Formats: sequence, structure tokens, C-alpha cells
Amino acid sequence: MVFSVANYLVIGAGGFGRRLICALQHTGGCVDVIDKEASASCGLEGCYRFFCDNALNLSTVRRLDLSSYACCFLCVGGESWMRSQITARLHQAGAKRIIVRIYDDKERKTILSAGAEEAVSVEQLASEALVALLQKTKE
Repeated sequence: MVFSVANYLVIGAGGFGRRLICALQHTGGCVDVIDKEASASCGLEGCYRFFCDNALNLSTVRRLDLSSYACCFLCVGGESWMRSQITARLHQAGAKRIIVRIYDDKERKTILSAGAEEAVSVEQLASEALVALLQKTKE
């Protein structure tokens, strides 16, 4: 497979991150993936490159040209301060667009002030999708 420049960077390849990677690939996108666990690459298919690294020390991110990605997605678990610090580092390193998965609405303001364009929760996305589905079935 010939690998072109990746369109997207996904940090965190847990359950949500993996689903996001697959969805991005279905749109024809190439994805660079960073996860602290090498085993997170198991089962990933399609157009991607995998880097095993801890997102807090960002040694891999420093080697990548963050301005070349259409979007950087941050999908890591753990404490909210960690997502905030990683977001700030991505922003300082030149990421054009950062979207962060948050775990509660209290985290949103901090993540946005750290440099994210969007801060979304799975619950928010799911509820919006369910309302859209309900409206579609009424038509």
C-alpha cells in the first residue's frame, strides 16, 4: 500500500478512538494514530500509521508536522487536566484544528481555552443523533 500524507491525527485508540479511526477511513482519509499501548494497533486496518507514545510527553508529536493535518482528534481517557495539557501542547505545536472528546460538560470551558476548536462528549453526540433519527422517522 502506498501511504500518502495523513489527513488526520487521532491520539488515543481506545473504543471511541478506534471507531473514529474507522469512520475517518471510510471517508477516504488517511490517519496517523498515537497511543501509549502498542497493542492498540491490533486489528486496525486501512490507511494508517501507528506511533506508540505517551501523549503527555509528545515526543512523536514533535516529529510530526501538526499543521499538515486537517484535524487532530484527542480521544484519551484519564483525568481532565491531562486532556487540557495535551490540547495546549497540540495548539502550541501548530495544530490547525483540534477536537477533543470530553467526559463531562464541566471540562468544556477548560478544553476550549487550551486551544481546542470543539469539545464534544459521547453523550452529546448520541443524543443529537437520536433526535435526528427521531425527526427523520417522523417524515
